[in-house]
Amino acid sequence: MKAPLLAFLGGCITSGLAEKDSKSYGGYTNPNVAYAHYWADPPNVLQDSSSFEKLYVKYHGCAWSEQSYSTQSSGNNGYAGNSCGQSGGDNSNSWYVGMGKCMGSNVAYSLYGVLPDDTFGRKESPCSSKTFINSFFTTDGLTSFVKASDGKVDTSAIYTQCEWYDNNKAYTATTGCSAKGQFTTDTFLGSGCLGYNYNDTVNELEELNANLTKMECTLIYSSDESVNNYASKLLTYSESCTIDGVNALYCPNPNGILTAYEYNFAMAQQNPNYTVTRTTFATMEGTQGGVAKLTTSIVLFITGAALFAGSAWQRYGGRKTRETYSEPQSAFGILA
Repeated sequence: MKAPLLAFLGGCITSGLAEKDSKSYGGYTNPNVAYAHYWADPPNVLQDSSSFEKLYVKYHGCAWSEQSYSTQSSGNNGYAGNSCGQSGGDNSNSWYVGMGKCMGSNVAYSLYGVLPDDTFGRKESPCSSKTFINSFFTTDGLTSFVKASDGKVDTSAIYTQCEWYDNNKAYTATTGCSAKGQFTTDTFLGSGCLGYNYNDTVNELEELNANLTKMECTLIYSSDESVNNYASKLLTYSESCTIDGVNALYCPNPNGILTAYEYNFAMAQQNPNYTVTRTTFATMEGTQGGVAKLTTSIVLFITGAALFAGSAWQRYGGRKTRETYSEPQSAFGILA
């Protein structure tokens, strides 16, 4: 019997939901549901969890993105404020507190799923373009992703909140992201860890980043009940990301698959009858150059139609990469 993936939420699973994308787009559907392993966002994966035999994650880096406000300090319990761009302390009751988006250092990762009919070669990884589902950012910082490491990643050295860094309370500190997508410890002048008061990076957190990088293909869920289920909480505190817009540098795009996803979505906006088939990309399937050709086509498409920015609304609900990976399979070897 399958271990219910929604156990964390106290819910039950009904087989056959196939909630690959439950959103309505008015006149057209998301064409990416044609991909056997595509699911739009974390809630969709949770809703249709009975479809999977196993789920895996790959760590990609640190992403400065929207964070659940509940994960931040509100200025109480000795903390110096929150990481949402508003100050705490004496100003914690000001009208503007909580008005803006809460930003923080989150994990950028890709999700992979093994379906019952999937077969693998002896040396084939379960984390490949064949099993790629989608790419996500956590919304609770490192918390839920680190738990999925099953104790292999130690976060005791990090600042989980905006805390006072020195006894004189001249500086505060919190966990940040470097330009290279690494987790760091940053200090700020005064309270609140306000971005414009950035002072210095005082710890590169080499060991933490190295241990996270080792999570190249980590099992987080199995239908075998003897395996711990880390997927429920992780997906509950995650959101899909996009390779278009402000977070494009951090959202994982392994094998250029998100490029294909967003291209398909843009085409469906232009033509409601657009569908994804194997023959659509027959000349590119299985080749490294296929992704490059498709990328060039997208650039031309954007120039001519000026709608790709709108396409990020979304491939279905998310924001999204810092790097494109070069495994042998192309983005188009993943159709059913």
